[in-house]
Amino acid sequence: MYELAERNQVVRSLIRELGNHKGSEIQKADRVAVYAVATGEKLGLSDENLLTLRYAAQLHNLAPITVRTELDASAEPVSDLAYSDVKLFVSKIHEILEPIEWLQDVIPILCSLHEHFVSTGIRDRTSDQMPTETQIIAVCVAFDSSAHSSDTQPSASEEEALAQLRSHTGTRFVPEIVEAFASILPLIQPLSGLG
Repeated sequence: MYELAERNQVVRSLIRELGNHKGSEIQKADRVAVYAVATGEKLGLSDENLLTLRYAAQLHNLAPITVRTELDASAEPVSDLAYSDVKLFVSKIHEILEPIEWLQDVIPILCSLHEHFVSTGIRDRTSDQMPTETQIIAVCVAFDSSAHSSDTQPSASEEEALAQLRSHTGTRFVPEIVEAFASILPLIQPLSGLG
């Protein structure tokens, strides 16, 4: 059985591997993990679930493929390409994480996360039917994608990013999770200067 420090090292190695593909992903993984754990703690998740949530948040983009993560309200139908990307992601996640016994609880979280971002119901699942950890990470990734610039989009202010999240409350995001996230955001303001 791995000790916690050894497990953390394995996760960091997987993230470093992702960083070899796109360096900014390491910082994003760390920001999303901080947001997610703080939100999960606010929602009363157990320590065990918080640790699983942290691993899943850090590994949320382990397979660097293109999936739709913007907060566009006009949810267009899932294209065959986007759906095949999700299937590829699911396959890659299983390939990478199945040999690591203690990360098994992370697999369904990551798989349903990418289904959520391509369409809120590839398999006719609404967001409230997804694991709580998936719902938390979806909010955190969406916020981070808006609040931090990328190669394809400039960053919004934190207030604008939070307003975008709230505009999708009840459709793409669970209200209780958005409000828990909003309540912890002022506590982690120093992160806004990273990345």
